[in-house]
Formats: sequence, C-alpha cells, structure tokens
Amino acid sequence: MKQVLCSKCKKNPAVVFISKVNDTKNEPEGYCIKCAMEMNIGPVKHFMDNMGISADDMDAITEQVNAMLGAVAVRRARQPGYGQRVPGPGGDGRHPGHHGNRRA
Repeated sequence: MKQVLCSKCKKNPAVVFISKVNDTKNEPEGYCIKCAMEMNIGPVKHFMDNMGISADDMDAITEQVNAMLGAVAVRRARQPGYGQRVPGPGGDGRHPGHHGNRRA
C-alpha cells in the first residue's frame, strides 16, 4: 500500500482525511496529526488536548513514527525479490490462490 504524505507539510504520513469541495469537484486531502491539530480539523485538537498531548509531544511522536516507517521500508527493500512479480500457478504473475474467472 502506498503511503500518502500530508497535503500541508509534505513530509509526514497523512492519517486524517477530508473532502475539500472546489467548484463542483470533491478533492480528497490528507493531513498528518500535527497539521490537522494546527488547522483545527474536526475534533483532532480536542482529542489531543483531552489526552494531554502537547505540540512538543506530537513532534516527538511524529519523529519516532517516521523513523520506524523508514526502517520498515529499508528492510522491505533489502528483501530478495522485493518489488518483483512472482508468477502464480498459471505463470501470469497473479497470487497463487487466483484462478481467473473460473466458476464453480
């Protein structure tokens, strides 16, 4: 699954998603927790305040999560065959349980 970055800061993972209406189009946007708090989107700031999480706490949490996600991405990329399609039983690159449009 592709990670979506925050529409505002462009560096943290987006975890809060909204639909922005421009003219007649709905444009989905995603924000990290920190940016969502700063923008007062929905109840995010209220939840964080009630849990006693400050902006400094949020910065520290964000750094830890980004470091963890970066380590996972590096580990996955080092795995042999990462990113390559593996042929299924029919040799078509689909997962092994896939049997096309066969009906029972």
